[in-house]
Amino acid sequence: SRNIKTNTGNIIEGAIQTDASINPGNSGGPLIDSSGNMIGINTMIISPSSGSVGIGFAIPVSKIKEIVPELIKYGYVKRGWIDATFLPMTRRLSYALNINTETGLMVMQTAQGGEAERAGIRGGTKRAYYGSKVIYIGGDVITEVDGIKITDYSSLTEVLKNKKDMDVVNVKFIRDNKLYSTALKLIDKAKFNSKY
Repeated sequence: SRNIKTNTGNIIEGAIQTDASINPGNSGGPLIDSSGNMIGINTMIISPSSGSVGIGFAIPVSKIKEIVPELIKYGYVKRGWIDATFLPMTRRLSYALNINTETGLMVMQTAQGGEAERAGIRGGTKRAYYGSKVIYIGGDVITEVDGIKITDYSSLTEVLKNKKDMDVVNVKFIRDNKLYSTALKLIDKAKFNSKY
C-alpha cells in the first residue's frame, strides 16, 4: 500500500512494493506470489545502479480490475481534468505579481469555449519567457478543488484522480486578491492532453 509519485507528477496509489528483480521489458508483466497467484502488474523500479536490482513496484490486481473495462472500451483510462494550462505558484511569483498566496496553480490559458472558460476561470494576459518557453502570467490562481487545498500540480492530479469527464467540481480561486468560487465541469484528460 505505497503511494508512489512518478516523474510526470502522477500518483500511483496503493502500489505493491517488492524486492523481486524487475528487468527491462518486465513492466506490464505479472507479479506472482509464492502460491502462483497474480497479485499485480509490474510498473516501475527504483534502482541506485539503473539496473534490475532495487525496489520494484506493481499496480495491485484490485486496481487493474477497476480500469480494465475502460481500457477495453476506450483504449485508455478516462480521467476528468480542468481544460486549462497551469503555472505553479512560488514565493517569487507571488511577490512579483503582488498575489496574496504562495501556493496554488496560476491559470496560464483556458481552452477557448471550454468548460473552464464557461465557469468563469480566466487565464493570463501577460506574455513572459521561461527559458525559451512562452508562458502567460496574471491569470486566476486555483487554491482549492472540492474542499481540498491545491498547493501544486501533483495535488490537483491527486484530487482529480478518481473523477471522470462530465463530473462537476467546486473550484476556489484568487483573482485580484479576492477569493471566488465556481462550479466547473471536467473534461476527458486524454483528449485535452492530445491538444496541449
